[in-house]
Amino acid sequence: MLTCAGSHAQNVVEVSKNLNYRQSVTPQKMDNYLFSTYYSNGKTAYNLKGFELATASSKVVSLKVNPAGASYALLSSNDDSWSLNIYDINVQRKRLYTFDKELNARAVCYSADSRLLLVADADGLVRYYDTQGYTVMGEMALGFVPSDMVSSSNGYFVAAIGNNEVAIINQEQKTIRTRIPATDAVKAVAFSSDASSIGILSGNTISIYNTFDFKLETTIADVDDATSFSFHPDGKYMCVACRDNTIVFCNIYDPSDRGTIVEPRGKVSTVKFVSDAKHQVYLSYNTDKALCYKILKGLKPNYTRLMRDELNARMMEWCKRGADETDEQYNERVNEETKKRQKRVFANEISTSLAGDIISHTTVSLGRYNTVNQSLELKLDNMQSVYIDVPQNELPDFADAGNLEFCDVQYGITKNDSFEVIFAKVRNKATGKEYVFDNLEQQSLDFLATDDNFVSLELIQQANREDIVLQRIKKDVVEEAKNKQLISDHTNINVNTRVVSDVNAAGERINNYCVEFDYSVSAQYSAREDFAPGKYRIEESNAAKSTLDIITKAFSGDFAQYIVPGKKLVVSITGSADAIPIVGTIAYDGRYGEFTKEPYWLDANLSNITVTKASGIRTNEQLAFMRAQAVGAYLKANMTSLSAMQVEPRYNIVVADGKGGEYRRIKVSFVFVDAMR
Repeated sequence: MLTCAGSHAQNVVEVSKNLNYRQSVTPQKMDNYLFSTYYSNGKTAYNLKGFELATASSKVVSLKVNPAGASYALLSSNDDSWSLNIYDINVQRKRLYTFDKELNARAVCYSADSRLLLVADADGLVRYYDTQGYTVMGEMALGFVPSDMVSSSNGYFVAAIGNNEVAIINQEQKTIRTRIPATDAVKAVAFSSDASSIGILSGNTISIYNTFDFKLETTIADVDDATSFSFHPDGKYMCVACRDNTIVFCNIYDPSDRGTIVEPRGKVSTVKFVSDAKHQVYLSYNTDKALCYKILKGLKPNYTRLMRDELNARMMEWCKRGADETDEQYNERVNEETKKRQKRVFANEISTSLAGDIISHTTVSLGRYNTVNQSLELKLDNMQSVYIDVPQNELPDFADAGNLEFCDVQYGITKNDSFEVIFAKVRNKATGKEYVFDNLEQQSLDFLATDDNFVSLELIQQANREDIVLQRIKKDVVEEAKNKQLISDHTNINVNTRVVSDVNAAGERINNYCVEFDYSVSAQYSAREDFAPGKYRIEESNAAKSTLDIITKAFSGDFAQYIVPGKKLVVSITGSADAIPIVGTIAYDGRYGEFTKEPYWLDANLSNITVTKASGIRTNEQLAFMRAQAVGAYLKANMTSLSAMQVEPRYNIVVADGKGGEYRRIKVSFVFVDAMR
C-alpha cells in the first residue's frame, strides 16, 4: 500500500510494477550488482534466485559485491575469530581467494572502479588490495575500528563508520579528509549516486552533507527506528526503512513531500534503489522470505539538476568561437557581461520548458492588497504568489479571480526544486486591461548567483585557441592520408576540446582540459577505410589509424604542455561492434595481454570481460573490447611521454543493434585533470 502526505498531494506516487522473489529464508546482509541482489542468512550466501552460493565457517557479518559483477566478499565472525573470503559470483562455492585469519578483518568495501578492495583490521588499519592478485597496494590508519565502509561512485571517498562518527577517507591521498561527529550511534551511511552528497543515519534522523566541504545541507527527521536508507539516482528523493514494516520516501528539498509504503509481511531492514541494465530504476528491499522490487511512478524529477546540466551544455556551446569569427567579433559577443546576461536568458528558457503549462492547472485566488505600493497579491495554489501593480481605483474590477488570464508565462526554479512564476502578463477579461508581473532580474538561484559550475572566460578563450591548432593538425593529417589513398572524403574525423569545471577529492575547484577524437565513415566505404567484420587491430582500419596519428602528432607538438609528470590523466577509449554474429572463434594471439574478468563499461554500466589467447574472441562484446584494447596498446607504444603521468584508463564498449561497417568504430577522449589554471 502506498500513501502520500503533505501539501503536494497532487503529485500522486504509485507502484507501477511490483516484483516479488520468494526465498527459502529471510534476506539479511544485502548488496547488489545492477538489478540482482545477493544476500546472506546466517552462514550462507544466496543469489536472487534463492540458490546457495557459498557457506562461511561462521555467521556472515558483511557481504559486498564487486561493482564490476565479477566476485563478492564474505566477512564472517564467531566473535572470537574473523574470516574474509572472495568468491566467484557466477560459480557456486568457487572460492577465489582466502585472506589470512591473522589479518583480523573487521570491515570491507570495494572501490567504485572495482580494482581495489579495502580491508580494515582490528587495529583500525585500512589496507588496499588489488582485485586481481590481492597484493597490498597501500595502507592508512583510521584511528578506530569501523563497523562498515562505503565508497563513493566517483572514487574520491570512502566513508568509514565508527560508533559516534564517520571518517571520510580521501582515496587518492589515502588520508582522512574529515571526521563527521554524530549525536547517537551511526546506523547507516550512503552516498548519492553522483557522489555530491552523503547521508548519515543516527538515531531517528538522517543528516545530509555535501561532499564539497562536508557542510550540513539538510536533515530528514522523524524516521523512527530507521535501519537503512538510499538516495534515488535522480538525487531528489530518499527512501528509508522504518519500524520493521514501513518504507518512507522523502523529498530531500521539500519536507512536506513525503509518503510511505507499508509492507504487511514485515522484517524490512534494508532498502536500496537499483537499476537494471537498461537503467530502469527500482526500489528494492527485503521482507519475510522474499526480495521485493517496485517501480515508483510519480516521483518528480530533479529540476535543478536538469537545469544545471542543460545550462552548462548551452553555455559551453555559446562560448565556442565561430569558424569565421574574428578576435574582435568574438570578444564583443563573449565577455563577462554578455556571458552573465546570456546565462540568465538560457536559465529562464530552460526552466520554462521544464515547467510546461503549470499555470493552466493552477487555481488563482485574490490575496492581500498593499495600499502603499498599490500591489495586489494573486495566490496560486501550487506555486508562490505573484504581485501585480493595480491602481486602487481599479480594485473593484477584481471581484472575480476567474476573470484573470495568464499569458506569456515564464518560470523559475526555487531552492526547494519547485517552480515559481517569474514573468507573466495578467489579463482581466472583465475589463480587457493587462497587468505585468516581472521578476526576471530579481530571481536568484544558487547556480546563477555563483560561477562555481562554470569556467572562466579566459580559460574558454584559451581552449578556443587550442581547438584552432587542433583543427589545423587534423587537416594536415587527413590531407596526407588522402594523398596516400588511405582514406577518402567519405571518412570524417572529428576533434573537439573543452574545459570542464570540477572539484577534486580535497574540495578544491579545478579545471579539467578535455580533448576528444572520433570519426565516421560512409556506410558503403566502411569495409575499405575502416574495420572489416571481425577485425580489431589498428593497422586494419585506415580511419582509426589516421585518427590516432592526429593524437600522436598533437601531443608530440603543441599539446605536449599538458603532459605533466605526476598529473592525473583519464584516458577513455571506446570500441564498438555491429550486430553481425560471430560464427565460431576469432583467433587472438595475446598481443594486447590476457584479460580475465577485466573491468569495462557497457552502456554506462560497469561490467567485466574475459579474453585470452586460449579462448579467442567469440562475442561482439569481446570484439569491441579488443578494438578498444588495440587503441590502448597503440597509445602506450607511440605516446611514451604519458607514462610519467598518473594515467587512469577507462575502456568502454558499444554493441549496436544494427549491422554494417558504420557501427564498427573507435573513440578516444583525454581528460587532463587540473590542467588549466
